[in-house]
Amino acid sequence: MGIEGDKYLLFCLLEILDIKEFSKEKNVPPKPKMDFFLQRLNHSIAQTGFLDYFSWVIEQISSIWHMNVFDIVNDMNKALKLNNLQQIAISLACWISPNKKTADDGNKLIKKSLQEYHSLGKVQIFPDHIQHMLLFVVRTSSEFKVF
Repeated sequence: MGIEGDKYLLFCLLEILDIKEFSKEKNVPPKPKMDFFLQRLNHSIAQTGFLDYFSWVIEQISSIWHMNVFDIVNDMNKALKLNNLQQIAISLACWISPNKKTADDGNKLIKKSLQEYHSLGKVQIFPDHIQHMLLFVVRTSSEFKVF
């Protein structure tokens, strides 16, 4: 399908799911739609271009739903029960966004995702491009400096 096709498909699927409605009502999205979105999300995360385009998807949804990126990703996590890889990949995509607000929200999301990942105490294997970007963020961001 290619990067543009994946990007547009994820945008359409996320818009159709309308996660913000499900997070308010404590309901869950329809199972077939949710499963198809998660399947496409996993497929896209495995591709190296995911980090480059997913912030566009979230920013478009943000402008349609009139919500900030941080809240959208949190609502996605609640409604879809995203795993650690999905949370961290989405957070990284937001962090590298050229949009300052999205990048700031991405920074908060990475901190939150890494805390949750660490609290679970189990190792998960990430695709190389996700691992490399995560290491870059941890090494270069002042938020993660220990010394």
